[in-house]
Amino acid sequence: MTSTPLRILHLSQRAFWCGESNRVRVVCKGLHERDWPVVLGAPPTSALASVAQDEGIPVDTRFEFRGGFRPASIRRDVRALRQCQQEGQFHIIHLHTSVDTWIAALAFGFQRGRQRPLLIRTRHSDHASRSDPIHRWLYGRAIDHVILSSDSLREPLAGLIRSGALTSERMTVIHSSVDLDRFDPSQRNGTAIRKELDLGERFCIGLIGRVSREKGHDLLIQAIPALRDVQPDVCCVFVGTGSAEADFRQRVQDQGLSDHVRFTGFRKDIAEIMAAMDVITVPSRRVESSPGVVKEGMAMSKAVIAADVGGVREIIDHGLNGWVIPRNDAGALTEALVQMIQQPTLREQLAAQARQRVADHFSDTHLVDRTLQLYQRLVPAA
Repeated sequence: MTSTPLRILHLSQRAFWCGESNRVRVVCKGLHERDWPVVLGAPPTSALASVAQDEGIPVDTRFEFRGGFRPASIRRDVRALRQCQQEGQFHIIHLHTSVDTWIAALAFGFQRGRQRPLLIRTRHSDHASRSDPIHRWLYGRAIDHVILSSDSLREPLAGLIRSGALTSERMTVIHSSVDLDRFDPSQRNGTAIRKELDLGERFCIGLIGRVSREKGHDLLIQAIPALRDVQPDVCCVFVGTGSAEADFRQRVQDQGLSDHVRFTGFRKDIAEIMAAMDVITVPSRRVESSPGVVKEGMAMSKAVIAADVGGVREIIDHGLNGWVIPRNDAGALTEALVQMIQQPTLREQLAAQARQRVADHFSDTHLVDRTLQLYQRLVPAA
């Protein structure tokens, strides 16, 4: 246990807002509210820097963090980080993207001793890492510890693990979180959304995310005729925008399914939309390390049907607080949705257990607690 609060610097190159950005914000805000000295280092134009500043989190915007091989920019960022470290004397530098990771590795990876800050890297995505000598040095020598946002992310690191550059002792799984106050079913009933979308009392299935083939919208479109046979007024609500939206709109029209699909476009009121749904489905084809929409739907006390990708089985206990189906299987998706329509008791049982599962393991408080516990374990005496 540390005798004094650790000084922590988070670095993020990410320019746009995404689930990863929100996770960094949640951790920094949680530490700041608990009076732990924390600073976020980010480019001045990043969405994360703007949001963090608005929430009172100390932000250092001296970094460029430009992608690609730009020697002059890299040198500037390395010097800036070393200067930042001299000023702040941080015990931990917590890294979130490949760009800021390499900057920190070049700045401190060759140093040893008590004055060297501990370098922690959170792996947020499923992009595979090479296991060449440079990456073995990065993960074996420069980075001290790796946080995985789901256990499934061990697979993209398999080469580094096999080489011995990464060991189980130097990896910790900490899932991303959900704001239980925002996603609170007691505060929302979905009435306004149902009125806006002219849904009435229809059975509604929500699919929330970028409109693309990898998110599985086409699988749900394939399921609609069979669902319509069981529940003639069934309606699927697609929330989001994306490259495949025009194609899917045309497909819905060509198949005569227009009355059974609503495209809402981009929305910020996701909790309100979820409140209006009877079921939330996440039929993704590709690995998603710790899909937020699964946890958000569960937090809203909805029955969630999700494809078995990434960390989904780490979030859902199948048949207890949600339903897991095989990836890329329209038949399994259809069958699961038919069960939800025909067995309201099953649907209600799953929904009743879902929020508690999230509250116990995936709340913002839990994320901050787990991260701080790891910090204190890795730096036992400040």
